[in-house]
Amino acid sequence: MNSRHAHQRYGERGQSLVLMALALVALLAMTGLIVDGGNAWAQQRASQNASDSSAEAGTVILVQRLSGATAPSSSYATGCPTAPADQWDRAVCNAVYGAAANNSVSVNSAKYTNFDGSLLLADVGAGSVPAGAQGVRTIGTRQFSTYLAGVVGITKLEAATEGTAVLGAITTFCPQGQSCQVLPVTFPVNVSSCAGNGSLTPGSGPWPYVGTNAMTAANEAIVPLCKNGPGSVGWLDWPCNAVNGTPGLVDEITNSCVRSLTLPEWIGTSDGNPNTGGVEDAINALATKQLLLPQFDDVRGTGSGLQYHVVQLFGFVLDHAYLAGNNHPECNLPPGQPFVDGNGSNGCLKGWWTQPILTGEIQLGVVPPGTDTKVGISLIK
Repeated sequence: MNSRHAHQRYGERGQSLVLMALALVALLAMTGLIVDGGNAWAQQRASQNASDSSAEAGTVILVQRLSGATAPSSSYATGCPTAPADQWDRAVCNAVYGAAANNSVSVNSAKYTNFDGSLLLADVGAGSVPAGAQGVRTIGTRQFSTYLAGVVGITKLEAATEGTAVLGAITTFCPQGQSCQVLPVTFPVNVSSCAGNGSLTPGSGPWPYVGTNAMTAANEAIVPLCKNGPGSVGWLDWPCNAVNGTPGLVDEITNSCVRSLTLPEWIGTSDGNPNTGGVEDAINALATKQLLLPQFDDVRGTGSGLQYHVVQLFGFVLDHAYLAGNNHPECNLPPGQPFVDGNGSNGCLKGWWTQPILTGEIQLGVVPPGTDTKVGISLIK
């Protein structure tokens, strides 16, 4: 009798151990669902960012191509799994696959798209850029290990995401939430110099731009600060600027407030004094950085009521600004061209006009090759 009861107790203990083991496995599985589920969400988000970045990198090259550049400029020199003879297709391919690799994502598919991303064209890297290509769609995957789901046999998971970027004409510059380093000084759209009395002498052709990887002393520009009207040499008072006078100019240079800028637009002149060292020092602190300079094609009014018709923003990498004081011989000496001329009191900016990919809202539509319209890039959600 006692022996039978002992066997029953030992059996119950064995059953309890089995139940505890099963409960522990279930608990680990539930914990794994929480931990690995959260990790999977984070990996999915990272993969989406990588696919978007990959599509945007390829579309940047398309912007250069449609804007009339003679050769692509990119930080991605390798990465393409094929070897297209066409330099533009090769550059797009390198950018797409290079950007994906930098973000630990494998590209499963990369295709050119039309202007709104609705029509898939040829494969990226297939040999040439197809007619009508204004965007890139990529599908990327990222494999990652699990933490606890291995107890139920799941040791690997995969995040698959799609990104599509297209280019189009910009309608609104500097969207909310994005930095847009626009200097509060405007220049003519055409190459210009100053007359003997210091007033503006417009030229006949646009400022030439160079790639940021091709800037040399030989192609440096000297951009003059000439009189555009009584008491005005191009300094702007952005409507968003709450500080008046010279402190306002300095503040706008160091902390640009420009957002949601729709061009063309008439913008008033600033009453700040650019001849002070504070303004010159603030601008020179931005040397070697990619800036944006407003360009105008007309003026109206006089004195404090003078306004500039700003039509576009153009990229500019600053070498040095010569503003303070009334004697600027550097503006009539190399490096750079054309010389300012004028009466010696006109200041200038020395640097290189560039063509960066601008941020802002774009209009979906066909962009013809060789366009002089400012174009930007947008993700298609």
